[in-house]
Amino acid sequence: MALGVIFLIAAFMEARLGWECRATPTRYSLKELEAGAQVSNRHAILEAHYAIRNRLVFSTTRLPPDGQARPDPEQYVEYMWYPVVSEPPQEGTVPEVFRVLVKEEAFAMKVRDRPSGVVRVDEIKGMFMDDWHTLRGEERMLLQHNFPKVDLSKVLLFEAGRKPPDFDKLLGFVFIGLLLIVVSIFYWKPDAKKSPQADSEDGPDNIPDAGPHRGTRPW
Repeated sequence: MALGVIFLIAAFMEARLGWECRATPTRYSLKELEAGAQVSNRHAILEAHYAIRNRLVFSTTRLPPDGQARPDPEQYVEYMWYPVVSEPPQEGTVPEVFRVLVKEEAFAMKVRDRPSGVVRVDEIKGMFMDDWHTLRGEERMLLQHNFPKVDLSKVLLFEAGRKPPDFDKLLGFVFIGLLLIVVSIFYWKPDAKKSPQADSEDGPDNIPDAGPHRGTRPW
């Protein structure tokens, strides 16, 4: 049943994003967003900007071993977060205030090869996501640690390359979720009560010893 509920929740969250998307992406000027412009279409093209990759927050495909403070340089990066601004910052500095934070998937990129510095980008296409409260706790903590002076509740999250949800796929998720719930209800049975058992004639203190027992190790 739990798996069915997960499918339904995933479908609902994707559908909610889809309702706020149009098939044609809207072009947004980062300078206008920084000035307070609102997002009316989550499906968007973010126009010319500067990607600040001096202080990436990234996720690797595997967790580092216990006690290892830094990820293995040979690990693969799953995705990364970085801020974008409309004007290039002064050399050697990181903006203390920004309006948009970009999430970008990393394909076959090792930790040692992750980008750095400030890069001018002509445009990127993707989707504006929900606010930062929907992120995982660890992600929120790392982002807040890297940008302590930024009020992340006012930052727009933009996922590069993301497309509006496919509603046929969403209907499939809903169907699978409902099917799993119905099947689990149909086959679910309450725990049967234990039938009463009588003590043996020998009594509980006279049970013959079955010999040495092999211990099991907890895993």
